[in-house]
Formats: sequence, structure tokens, C-alpha cells
Amino acid sequence: MIRGWACVLLFAAVPALAQQGAIITVLQGRVTVEQQAPVPQPAVALARVRPGDKLRLESDAVLQLVYFQNARQESWRGAARLEVGEEQSRAIGSSAQPAVKQLPQMLVRQLVKTPTAEGSGKVGAVRLRSVTPPDAAAKLDENYNQLRQQAEASDRTPELYLLAGLFELKNFERIEASLKQWQQTAPADPVLAAMAEHYRGAIRAAAK
Repeated sequence: MIRGWACVLLFAAVPALAQQGAIITVLQGRVTVEQQAPVPQPAVALARVRPGDKLRLESDAVLQLVYFQNARQESWRGAARLEVGEEQSRAIGSSAQPAVKQLPQMLVRQLVKTPTAEGSGKVGAVRLRSVTPPDAAAKLDENYNQLRQQAEASDRTPELYLLAGLFELKNFERIEASLKQWQQTAPADPVLAAMAEHYRGAIRAAAK
């Protein structure tokens, strides 16, 4: 269990328990989503998937999901077909199993507020009304630094946490500066590239 987390009141405005399904935090290779549409659609990084959605992973696929209700992180590799549940995924027609990690609830509460894939001004498809504490930015950095120290170098979940917090604070300049810094350090990282595309689109939409 992770201890010593700073308490940030604005992060509790929309609890993770209020959300269903999961968010795609890592996406590489070919993955499609079967929802209500008659034709499967390509999966999109940082998009949400809901209970009942089915995901088809091809042999080159790497997929990471974070479930909102129980902070469960699943990492899937290779060919598989999955059904999204309330708290975990279920392999369909195979014995494929993910690598599972339990994340801090504070991190998942912030991931809920990741701007939607459509890049609208809404956060997590929910209009948020919360009072921002004066020290929110400092506590956001404190929590991010703790997450970064505890995560593997290739794990970008701490960066997703920071970006979601900065977006909520409307600190768009800091988002751009952070993205540039990270991409200079790891220019070939496909996860960082997806994060940059997603957040730059969200910033453009929010500025309209």
C-alpha cells in the first residue's frame, strides 16, 4: 500500500466509483473495439471503454487498461479477444491473461478527469464544478514525483496523472512544456506521442 499521499480536495470532486469501465492508457499495434456500431472501430489511446464492449487484439498488440471502480491496471500482449467488465476484463475463447497491477485510488480519481477523445471542454464526459485549493499545483507535483519514483521508467501512468491534473487546472503552457521535455528525452516512445496528440487536441478544443 502506498502511504504518505498529499490530500488534494479537487481530485475528489468526481470519485472513480462514479465511473464505469476503463480507460485505455497504452495502445500499440492493432486493436479494434466492438461497441454498438455495426462495424468494429480502431481503438484510440486515452479513450474510455464500457462494460460489455469487446476488444480484439492482433498479434502485434499491446494494450493497457485501468479500471475506474477498483483501480485495477491490466496489461495485455498479443492476440486475444476481451470483454470489458465492471472491474476487470474477461478473455473470450482463450486462456489469455493480463499482467495485473493495483494502482493508488488517488491516481485513478485523476485519470477519470482525462479530457475526452473528442477533445471537448468536458473532462471525463462529466462537467465538473470544484473549488481549486490554492496549493493544488504544488500537491499535484508532489504526488506526481512520488508516482514517478515508484513506477518503472517505461510506465507513463504518472505522466497521465500529471497531465490530467494540469488540464483541470487549465495550465496549458505547463502541459506543452512537459510534453516537449518528455519527448526530447524519449523521442521514439509511442505512448508519449499518443499523449501529446491527445492533449494538444484537447487544448485546441478548449481554447475555442
